[in-house]
Amino acid sequence: MGTINIKFVNSMACYIIDCLEVSVSAFILCRHVKDTAVRKLKSAYVKHLKMFFNFHKYSSVTYMFLHLGLPTFCTIRHNAEWSFLKCKERCYNQLVCIVTKFCVNLP
Repeated sequence: MGTINIKFVNSMACYIIDCLEVSVSAFILCRHVKDTAVRKLKSAYVKHLKMFFNFHKYSSVTYMFLHLGLPTFCTIRHNAEWSFLKCKERCYNQLVCIVTKFCVNLP
């Protein structure tokens, strides 16, 4: 693998992570998300990062994340859930409270 432009990696990483957080937030809103759908999203995240940053298909995922300094899918999912819950806690709109009570898969 050749040299990597750090500014480019950081900007692309931020874009990819922002897009993934939106997708994960959409999953949070669904009460009946199948585990296979989450695994497929995680697999697609890793696959596309490897393709984008020109890593070999069978190279170590841990090495890739450490080398690029990117968060793993679990970290992104945790951050999205946490930020969603914080926004929900700060909202006092009754309609939002009712909808999240019946639709959201989180406590």
